[in-house]
Amino acid sequence: MKLYIKIPGFTPIVLRLKESKLQIHHCIEVANEYYGKLFNGNPPVPLYIQKVINFNNGDKLLIFYREETSDFGFNMHIQHKISIYEEPPACPESVIFMKSPCPKLYRGILPKVVSLNRLLLILTDGTIDKFLIDVFWWRYRSFVKPSVLLRKLMERFDVPGIQRNESPRENSNTAGQYTFLDECYYHVEVKTMIQTTVGKMLYDWVKNYYFDFDDKMEKALTNFCNTRMIAAGLSCVSSKILNLMKTQSRLAPWQIELEKSKQGKSEKRHSLAYTNLSLLRMDPREFAETITLMDYNIYKDIHVTELLGFAWNKEKKRHMAPNLVKATSFFNRISNWIIFQLLNEYNNNVRKKMIEMLIKVVEYLKELNSFNMIMAVYSALENSNIDRLQDTWSIVDDKTKKQRTEWSKFCSTEGNSKNLREAMEKAYTEFSPCCPFIAIFLKDLVFVNDGNPSFIDGKINFHKYVVEYLVMLNILRFRDRPYENITLREDIKTVLETYQLKEEDELYSLSLKIQPRKK
Repeated sequence: MKLYIKIPGFTPIVLRLKESKLQIHHCIEVANEYYGKLFNGNPPVPLYIQKVINFNNGDKLLIFYREETSDFGFNMHIQHKISIYEEPPACPESVIFMKSPCPKLYRGILPKVVSLNRLLLILTDGTIDKFLIDVFWWRYRSFVKPSVLLRKLMERFDVPGIQRNESPRENSNTAGQYTFLDECYYHVEVKTMIQTTVGKMLYDWVKNYYFDFDDKMEKALTNFCNTRMIAAGLSCVSSKILNLMKTQSRLAPWQIELEKSKQGKSEKRHSLAYTNLSLLRMDPREFAETITLMDYNIYKDIHVTELLGFAWNKEKKRHMAPNLVKATSFFNRISNWIIFQLLNEYNNNVRKKMIEMLIKVVEYLKELNSFNMIMAVYSALENSNIDRLQDTWSIVDDKTKKQRTEWSKFCSTEGNSKNLREAMEKAYTEFSPCCPFIAIFLKDLVFVNDGNPSFIDGKINFHKYVVEYLVMLNILRFRDRPYENITLREDIKTVLETYQLKEEDELYSLSLKIQPRKK
């Protein structure tokens, strides 16, 4: 069952529970336990149940109220208005730290719940690990607008001075006062480090995500580089940013992809000689290598922005995830084509040979770490229109049946698809090329988003964005590992690209012709 939770100051939460029928008091206990974990077991104020709504399907909505907390100044709405240097010193109300959930990538502590200004102060202090910067750039659009971020970074660049103790008889610091040496160190080391870090962040922003900028932001950054950065002695960084702005495109990745498709809109001419090339006339290894390369050529072009906002899953936003949609379509195309090949053959013995050949294909795909295509072939063999052909399966040899059982275990969703996940992780640690099974991780993204609020007491739930970053990294981490020494057969590629997908009704009709329903 799904447990929906609404708490003032939080974005709505969705928890998926294994138990299908929980009493109300048990649901309240679950909600309170989850609420406590968000604050490391020490929530600022208790929750009080206000309303319970039971849905017909067994799901429940719990609406809570609670007393107003004392950290109102750290609310996102207030943080947008105040300067970054008006942020009070770090305190439990502005930031809660936690151990890294991914020690292999980052061993330090990281913000769990944090105010916007405090987060930017942490990221620009010059000592922060690149891991946290990467998390920020991939996920910041979920909690702050680009125009606000630019303003905050420019505020951060103007590092305020410190008050020097003018009395020569005072050799040690008094409250709020510093010596000449302290001031020198502050300006040479601390201030310069912060300003250089801000400059690098601005450079990386323009280099990788210039599509975030509108005309007003571009004008503001140009003026900032020509004035304040040069006055601070960072003319070299300023020039790099300005030169980069002249060459970078402000088109979003999906817009660039659209332009490419328009330019190459002339129809491809395919040889009719290939259209009758059937599955059994293909070499299993060559077929495996071809579909792997076709799949990888789509996968390597997936941009991180395609994973934002669940664009791939929303009809009105699908154009913003072109390569992710292509990857899904190609998966369905391969599966549909294999099903049709099996059902378009009326001889049981020939179909048996096809099944045996497909098991060999899966073995070759495993060698290639082509997990997306393994699942495409597996889903075709497990399709109900194929699975019901008992007259065919009964004559399949024992070796093939045993292999099918083994692959069923490998592709099983048991243990959250443990076997498949471990195989992909092994490919990554061995620095091997790989086409991951993307659907697993897209499901993870939805799960993380639904089960974690974006804001807690108006502050950023940074832990959520770290976890989302890790899922996105699992999807994209093989893009720079091209396949070598394998061949793409143009004739096989043509057959697959020109194939007209068959509707479910047509496939079912073919299945019934092969093996009618028992009366």
